[in-house]
Amino acid sequence: MNSPTIALFANHGSPQLMAVRDALVEEGAAPVVFDIQLGGGRKPSVFMAPGEARWDGVDFGAIQAVHIRCTAPNTLPAVPPRMNAASYAEWRSPYLREQEYQATTFSFFNHLIHMGKLVVNPLTVGYIDHDSKGQLYMRLRAAGFPVPETLTTNDPNRAEAFLQQCGELVVKPAIGVGSTRLLTHEDLGFLDEIALCPVLLQQRIKGHTLRV
Repeated sequence: MNSPTIALFANHGSPQLMAVRDALVEEGAAPVVFDIQLGGGRKPSVFMAPGEARWDGVDFGAIQAVHIRCTAPNTLPAVPPRMNAASYAEWRSPYLREQEYQATTFSFFNHLIHMGKLVVNPLTVGYIDHDSKGQLYMRLRAAGFPVPETLTTNDPNRAEAFLQQCGELVVKPAIGVGSTRLLTHEDLGFLDEIALCPVLLQQRIKGHTLRV
């Protein structure tokens, strides 16, 4: 039986993707790594037509599956107000170019799906599922995975009751990465600020951190 050829997409040089590549090699697969940044320093070329797809010159006809590490557009969904017409035009050009990159990338992976390829983490849901923590933990729990007791809220009273229930909590932003830390006694004096911006609270689980 031939080893499956699996395409792996992430930002150029992603150490997380290299770990996935090494694990696939150990399992007997034949992974091929691609830079997902059309606008990056390497600027990979893309081609798609009925029944055909190429990324950086590689024909996807023989590739059975694709894994996309979570990624996100680099631009805001709307052009922000600028100082004057000149600065607006200066900002608008890279914005429009980035929109073209995102649309082309989205189209490429959907094209592969219609070609019958297995595409894991398509950009339509991958980033949203990964980045919106509240629904991520609910979906993990619904799928039977053990997760810490979790509460997303903008209600200070509900947050305080959750603290009494769990004893020790960590606090995270409701979206994005970073800023995860232990909820301290000093924070208790600022719980009313939760009403200004929702947070995600979780029961503290002591032990080693393992990112999957």
